[in-house]
Amino acid sequence: MDNMRSIICNEREKFLFETDKESNGAAGAEAQSKGFVFKMPFMFTDKYSTLFFCNHTCAKSFYSKNIPKNEKSTQILSDLKKEIPRMVKETCDGLQQLSDMINHK
Repeated sequence: MDNMRSIICNEREKFLFETDKESNGAAGAEAQSKGFVFKMPFMFTDKYSTLFFCNHTCAKSFYSKNIPKNEKSTQILSDLKKEIPRMVKETCDGLQQLSDMINHK
């Protein structure tokens, strides 16, 4: 297993797990499936592309020390979160229509 790499908590510098995933996005999905926290803070900083943490406490601590506050990005994310129920309903309605059309034929 030559292609393994270690994933470390960005806050505590603690070893989290080893992965054979080359992309940080794939490693991030693996981290989340293992119960760790993965962040992509691109709306707040260009200093970090991806971040891995033991838990949400480590993430909050790291963010408070290293990620600048950005009210515009925070507002955009807040507005998007409010839209999730509507988007989920519309997606489910669309999938139901597709299913009905497939079953009709």
